[in-house]
Amino acid sequence: MKYKVIIVDDSALYRLLVKRALTPFSNIEVVYEAKDGKDALEQIKKLKPDFLISDVEMPVMNGLELLKNIKRENICIGVIMLSGASKHNANITIESLNLGAFDFIEKPTTGNSSNNFDFIGKEIYQKILLYKSVNKNKPLCKENHRNARKKVERKIDPNNKNLNKKIVHTTRTTPLKTIAHNKTKTSISNHYDLILLGISTGGPKTLIKIFSEIKKPLPVPLLIVQHMPPMFTKSLADNLNRKSEMTVVEASNDDIAKSGVAYIAPGGKHLEVVLRGMHYKLKITDKPPVNSCKPSVDILFKSAKDIVQKKKVLLMVLTGMGKDGKDGVIGVKNNNTTVIAQDESSSIIYGMPRAIVDANLHDAKMSIDEIINFLNSLW
Repeated sequence: MKYKVIIVDDSALYRLLVKRALTPFSNIEVVYEAKDGKDALEQIKKLKPDFLISDVEMPVMNGLELLKNIKRENICIGVIMLSGASKHNANITIESLNLGAFDFIEKPTTGNSSNNFDFIGKEIYQKILLYKSVNKNKPLCKENHRNARKKVERKIDPNNKNLNKKIVHTTRTTPLKTIAHNKTKTSISNHYDLILLGISTGGPKTLIKIFSEIKKPLPVPLLIVQHMPPMFTKSLADNLNRKSEMTVVEASNDDIAKSGVAYIAPGGKHLEVVLRGMHYKLKITDKPPVNSCKPSVDILFKSAKDIVQKKKVLLMVLTGMGKDGKDGVIGVKNNNTTVIAQDESSSIIYGMPRAIVDANLHDAKMSIDEIINFLNSLW
């Protein structure tokens, strides 16, 4: 099966180089090269491609405006953003993920040009395969939902007595006791001294949902590792801060973690935490990548080894590829820790949480809605 792709970038040279970078992959066909978002939108409607590879900053219609139009017109397409490493582009990229882009690739700014585009081509190809594996059994847009519903309705027996019953759609909020009873191997505490969270692919969208729905600041610090390049973590923190009742910042070296504040590890660095008297002190380090990740969830979790001897710590492993976080959980798990893994159905990528569940390291497996409900029920 060939995947039809449209490339959109205001630079004709960049479009050409991205197209060339995709030529080694025989199942990718570039069907059009657009000069801006308006041009791309017109061709998407005509050519109905499977994927859009889009620049962030463009004249006429930029990547963010293009995504808004795709969402407004309910067009089913996988979108991968190409972003330059500037604060402005990073801000737009984070917002694009919230608007439905599947993932992004940072445009390399150093090194050999040929190697850079080989890297971009491979990254695009891997994300296309990942997108298809994630969405192979899921409806991709409202139109698919409507079509699926029509198919179901056609199968309904018109003589069925239940046909005319009113259908009530509800949003489930599972009580804490129910979660603890149905989902856990041990009892779940309703009080912690510190919360550590690891997340990767699909993380920005998931974090936006969590922070938008947390009803009040948590009375303890929350430390987060989100796999992202430098600069993008600062934009993510700023974006979450605007949407949340909590204060969200990018962590800095020697910060004293405060209650009610969420600290996001800076891209390209590791975040560690140590107990200094009554305070949690944050350390930003430049150690080598772990599990090819920098920042690494394992590094953050393992740094709390001494803390979990004295304090109650909640560890959460959410959507993401790979197994980052698993060794960290193994290194600190004891009677003072509770480990929550996101469930498969609500994970965009069920990799990191699966590693926790398959190793039987979790105390609870919850959907994202249950996790939010759980956080709101604490204290």
